[in-house]
Amino acid sequence: MLKKSEPGNSSCFNQLSSLRSAHKCRDAAFDHKGGRDNAHTAQLNNFIDFLFVVMEKHYVLNGQVYIEMKRYCFLPEGEGSQSMNGCRMRRLVCLTIFCLTVITVATGCSVAPVLRVILNYNGNKLQGPPGAVARVENIRIPGPAGEIPLRIYTPFEGSSLPVLIYLHGGGFTFGSLDNCDTLCSHFARTVGCLVVSVDYRLAPRHKFPVGVEDAYAAALWTAQNAERINGDAARISIGGQSSGGNFAAAVCLMAKDRGGPHLIFQLLAYPSTNLATLETDSYRTFAKGYGLTKFHAQWFCKQYLAQPGDGAHPYASPLLAPDLGNLPPALVLTGEYDVLRDDGEAYAKRLKDEGVEVRLIRYAGQGHMAYWTVTGDTAGDAVNQAVDALKRVFQE
Repeated sequence: MLKKSEPGNSSCFNQLSSLRSAHKCRDAAFDHKGGRDNAHTAQLNNFIDFLFVVMEKHYVLNGQVYIEMKRYCFLPEGEGSQSMNGCRMRRLVCLTIFCLTVITVATGCSVAPVLRVILNYNGNKLQGPPGAVARVENIRIPGPAGEIPLRIYTPFEGSSLPVLIYLHGGGFTFGSLDNCDTLCSHFARTVGCLVVSVDYRLAPRHKFPVGVEDAYAAALWTAQNAERINGDAARISIGGQSSGGNFAAAVCLMAKDRGGPHLIFQLLAYPSTNLATLETDSYRTFAKGYGLTKFHAQWFCKQYLAQPGDGAHPYASPLLAPDLGNLPPALVLTGEYDVLRDDGEAYAKRLKDEGVEVRLIRYAGQGHMAYWTVTGDTAGDAVNQAVDALKRVFQE
């Protein structure tokens, strides 16, 4: 156990004492989505920095503790975990559990909001700094129940630029504008388009359909205000990753059902498309040991859905929509070892069967999220494929 008397740990306990005694540590403080100007999140991030150092110095090299954490995380050695940089993933999960345990026990905060901040922190650290664009603007727009924060990336000064609306992932419960900052700036620079990143409301405080209605409202606002932000209303695409891919697919359905906005393309990176049942072959085969587990997915669904029956709604599970015809062309990306693989591939098949132009790419040997990477100016093949697809559709 972590002891105050051990060298180097007194600072850790002092910071914990400060966090515990301050009202800032209550759940309301942790429930913020992680904006750059949030003092509570900044304080916690500094503390997590310190915990990560402690963990690496005193615990990662401690074989027994590491083995116990690895067993708890269901991250065995094997082909799948090796091919998706399993050692790095195991280390990250161990650090996450350590931080989560210390903070929740010491402060009395509930698990979900603290986990959200820690995972946001991990995402921010892993992606590296964003590349330069002409302008990044944070604004707020009217939403169904209050304002929705947007971050707009302008690649260069000009008018009538194509637009990509982007929806971050995070299991419907975490994620923020900052988590996809590098990715969005990369799309803006390499595609030459405006990127509108949406900070939709999160579960468990805001359950279905709150988040997806925010996403739809942002798409509608973007179309109606395209000229104002120097965009072209005739060239708007939408995309997202994981739960953000679920939202992107759902918004396309909503746009069709509600008569707009006009969307010309959907970019779906490892989307979840069926929340009614988690019993596909990929859920059974890769339930443990490949990053995102079946248990994680079940937990996310429980946080997001107000009641189990909500999972059958097409806006929660686009795969279950009665009609997928007349939707925008799509690029669907999946990973071989991802529990969501069959969700994405089944959705791509239905789109194709119902006359929608679709391209499906499965990344061999990859788990959830492992291949959707941008670090600085360097992007993985999946992101490059998305860039090429967006360029083509915007030039047509």
